[in-house]
Amino acid sequence: MYKTLFTFIIAILITSCNNNKSLHFVILGQYADIDTGMVYLTHYTAHNFKVVDSTIVHHDGSFKFEGDAPAPELYGISVIRNTRRPASFFVEDDTMCIKVWESCNDITVQHSEINDIYLRNKLQVYDYSFNIDSFVNEHPESPVTAYFLSRELSSRLDVDKLQEYRNKLSSNLDECVYVKKIESLIENMQNLRPGTEAKDFKTKDIDGNAVSLSALRGKKVILHFWASWCSDCRQELSAMRNIYRNSDKNKLKIIGISINSNIPELRDFISKNEIEWQQVCDEKEWMSPIAQQYAVRAVPTLVVIDEKGKIVTSGNSVSEIEKALK
Repeated sequence: MYKTLFTFIIAILITSCNNNKSLHFVILGQYADIDTGMVYLTHYTAHNFKVVDSTIVHHDGSFKFEGDAPAPELYGISVIRNTRRPASFFVEDDTMCIKVWESCNDITVQHSEINDIYLRNKLQVYDYSFNIDSFVNEHPESPVTAYFLSRELSSRLDVDKLQEYRNKLSSNLDECVYVKKIESLIENMQNLRPGTEAKDFKTKDIDGNAVSLSALRGKKVILHFWASWCSDCRQELSAMRNIYRNSDKNKLKIIGISINSNIPELRDFISKNEIEWQQVCDEKEWMSPIAQQYAVRAVPTLVVIDEKGKIVTSGNSVSEIEKALK
């Protein structure tokens, strides 16, 4: 019995260590259209690709990276240091042979099931005809599925559907960073159900004035999440101006919450486009705490809060919230 118990404990410890160990990758790369200069390895985290390593591109276009990662996660390769759109792929616990075309931001990875799934579908997921049900059912054990659900696909799903897909993912992915993101999204999306008390926040606007949601009790509030670079947001500005100019300022408050990364550029856009309502921007983009707690997955996003501080509705256009303003 003692021997059996000892063996069981050792098995648990080994499993625990395996679940927590990082992977070691070697990237043997080949550029098809670059034969000199530096190349940068980036890691996708906090909605951006961050440089983690760099090396030279040899005259034959070859380069090499070696390192450790916590798990198979999204990385990128580019000769542009701070690009937001490198040639992206998933690192694995293996020697990876990749070929990169900088001119068209393309990449191939030899003999990699994870990357076959990712590269075959990374553009298709933007198409609204993409069959999410089929994809999740076919690849429940792939971190690629968790990544797509946490990013591109989440903005199309309501909280119940996202929870359904989360439940279909393999338990082997429970500690995956993308699954953790899905779970956080679900929690925050639950807080947007009509009748739920809106999450309070205290911050300052771009002019340094204090902004507190709880201080606005007694007024209906619109939280307008947007960005100056967003074409859909720009198209909605005329409708937002009409709401602002035709509203009773004693009864309705509009707070713009921009996910821009540069306040001076935002100020310039606001001035040129006659945006008159109060604006908040912490330059943290998608990682803004307010955007996170309101589960903002796309812009524009509008959240209507009633006089008692309860969620009335939310949507991605003025037309979706107009009834709640009457």
